[in-house]
Amino acid sequence: MEASKANAFGEFAERTSLHGVGRIVETKTKWGKISWAALLVGFILFLCIMLFNVFTSYMSNNIYIVREKIPVTKMQFPGISFCPTTLLRRSGFSSPNTALIDAVFHRFKGREKDIEINNLRIANLHRHEDLMKGFESIRRLTSNADSLFIAGMNSACRFGLNTPCHYPMRFKETPVSLFEGICFKFNPNGTFFQVGEGSYYGMSIILFVNQSDTDPFSGFDEGAGIKLVIQSHDTFPFPLENGILVKPGAYTRIIVEKQVYRRLPHPYPSKCKSQGDGIFPGKYTPRNCKRTCFVRYAKKACGGTDAFVQYFTGEKRDPPLNITELQCFYNKQIEAAWPHNAKKCNCALQCHEETFHPMVSQSLWPSPSDLPYYKQIFAAALGLNHSTMTDAYVYNNFLKINIFFSELAYEQVSEMPEWTSQKLVSDIGGQMGIWIGASLFSVLELIVFLFYFAKSKAHVWMLKRNVIVVEPAPTKFAVK
Repeated sequence: MEASKANAFGEFAERTSLHGVGRIVETKTKWGKISWAALLVGFILFLCIMLFNVFTSYMSNNIYIVREKIPVTKMQFPGISFCPTTLLRRSGFSSPNTALIDAVFHRFKGREKDIEINNLRIANLHRHEDLMKGFESIRRLTSNADSLFIAGMNSACRFGLNTPCHYPMRFKETPVSLFEGICFKFNPNGTFFQVGEGSYYGMSIILFVNQSDTDPFSGFDEGAGIKLVIQSHDTFPFPLENGILVKPGAYTRIIVEKQVYRRLPHPYPSKCKSQGDGIFPGKYTPRNCKRTCFVRYAKKACGGTDAFVQYFTGEKRDPPLNITELQCFYNKQIEAAWPHNAKKCNCALQCHEETFHPMVSQSLWPSPSDLPYYKQIFAAALGLNHSTMTDAYVYNNFLKINIFFSELAYEQVSEMPEWTSQKLVSDIGGQMGIWIGASLFSVLELIVFLFYFAKSKAHVWMLKRNVIVVEPAPTKFAVK
């Protein structure tokens, strides 16, 4: 039996590619066999350690970053949201309300630094009863497109070389909040593409901000002009966090660089999301997720939401929030944004994200030499007399913006898995080949050998167990 086992092992050692096995059989001396066997066992131990490290690295889900510049023949233009910093118009209020505003500011005249400006601003907003009647009342009081976009000027808005982009055909009204107002988004459907490089192939627009109709302290103290949000056309604008401030009396030139991120979902470190639950329309973004979280936190604490949120959700509350509840709702949203509260929102990054990085430059506009010409066309477009259209009026109320891509290319930043199934198999094969010279065939040979060896051992054990000892039958003697 021992001879047959030795012969079987010797035959296996002759045909296998495993390093060291044949040496054990070929060596004649006892110490030689022990040395080769010890060396083989040591290499097998090293192989086990290396395979453990390979599997550990594979399960860690590490990534690496690939950056590449991708040229295109045309670039999809971003969505451009224009959000006036003048949130409420004095002309929209009744005479008692405007008289009340004047009385409040007369009372605090000279003492503005002694009071909390934000609280005064909220208190003044709440004094207007129309703000609690619903979104349509707010829309009537808010800075609207009729004053922002100059309808009487054919050259007020242009895209590319000769495509007009006048309101309302190319724009979409986007309510945001009482403190951020109503924005007007250009290219809301992503139908505009820039086909050439440089400023002439982008968007150029002249806006009228109408500072003379501004209600004092009606929103955040962000000065005169507009907030400009440049982002993907299918996302919701949040000018408070993403807005670029553009002042009147200036030509603002914005060169845009596009960057595309492609991230990997769970179990990779980014744990990105493609979809999520959000109150505000548009595709999922971390900002939409956080704002939704803040609103729900405030709603739970105060018992309701304002007219803007009700406009998005379609919910109705009768009666509407009173002044105390509204103030609670606004303050609780600010409280929800505190770092220790905001981290509870659990808002992941986007798996596919488009970002637009602006480079902003400005110059005086109109230039002194062009000012008389612009005074004439502005007066004609707005129906104002020449005495009203002074130099100061132009510089305080008009602005020009030019937005464009400087090149028809974008940078793509992709997360790639450091370990794939192919790399795992390749590394396992490499480690096995280095340490013991094994391949899939040699492993298969070893498995077959061990299978038949175990089968023969089991067969012998079963034979020993089932041996039946036959005893001679007892002799029967007949009784006479």
